[in-house]
Amino acid sequence: MRRTGRTRRSRRSGRMLRIRDPEPRTPNQSSGLRAQDSVLALVLCAVIACSSPKQPESAPPAPLRLSTDSMAYHRKGQSALPVSFTITNAGQTTVYVGRCNGSAMASLDRIDLVGWRVVEGAQCNGGSITHDALAPGNSFTGSIWIYEGGSYRLRVRADPDRDSDKGSLELTSKTLDVY
Repeated sequence: MRRTGRTRRSRRSGRMLRIRDPEPRTPNQSSGLRAQDSVLALVLCAVIACSSPKQPESAPPAPLRLSTDSMAYHRKGQSALPVSFTITNAGQTTVYVGRCNGSAMASLDRIDLVGWRVVEGAQCNGGSITHDALAPGNSFTGSIWIYEGGSYRLRVRADPDRDSDKGSLELTSKTLDVY
């Protein structure tokens, strides 16, 4: 009987050691998994795929909604384009929204290669800013002007307290495309 294998010198003792060649594998063992391991892995994947994740209980509706009259605007040669928006209180408590001369105020952001950037902050030119009560079920409207094409979003801040100016609730519109 012929011995197979190689020899190498031990680092510690300096003696010659025999290294056995690994036994040949069958085609089913070539991946390193036994057949039972493969079946177990398939069963585990099937169980995970068929199980449904725990669904959260239905969340209450958002207390405030910000909507615009359109999602796409065409300037058609105009130098400026008005975008109208509506803030609706769908909650159960009154909130306070900043308004300028009776019109709701909003900030305008534009997206570029870096991310969203403020184009125009909520401002009131030559008017008086008030924090008016927006009762449940009621709406305020406003408008903002856009001067060039791009992708924009509106942001509106609201407070649960009339005397607060922290804007603890912030609404963001969906992206508006201006062509």
